[in-house]
Amino acid sequence: QGPSGNTGSTGPAGATGPSGGGAPSIAYIAGNEIKTTAGLSTIKGLTFTLTSGITYQFEYSIIFGSSVTTTGIGFGLTYPASTFFAANVYIPVAAAGTGAELQGPITASAGSVLGTGVAAVNTDYLAQITGIIKPSANGTLNPQYRSEVAGTTVAIKIGSVGKLFTL
Repeated sequence: QGPSGNTGSTGPAGATGPSGGGAPSIAYIAGNEIKTTAGLSTIKGLTFTLTSGITYQFEYSIIFGSSVTTTGIGFGLTYPASTFFAANVYIPVAAAGTGAELQGPITASAGSVLGTGVAAVNTDYLAQITGIIKPSANGTLNPQYRSEVAGTTVAIKIGSVGKLFTL
């Protein structure tokens, strides 16, 4: 093999790729929350501030329980005006097997999905809310909850978490 030739000139720089969204914002609740009314209330500690024009993906993993097997829990969201929004709620309502989970979409701010019971009292269950939003106004994403039956206790448990990703 012969000697190496001279190094050629450096070519032009390539195009800059899109910036990544980075690490998600994380929110946790500080303590258990108890509710006995059928009206929706914001889950303290799991709200996120949203900026107009930015697309977000969100995920809530919410530990909950009920004091009566025939009383479920409902989950909803409020959010600012948006260019687009889509979300789904998944709530365990029975023992493992067919019909163990109730799921449904949230299609408008203050919309909710209502569970119809639980398999056992005072047991921890995991509900999930997932979605994507591009707000057209600054505002707050607020997860909410309620008891299916007024006067019956449902609880949101410590360990519940929210994640917000910038896309």
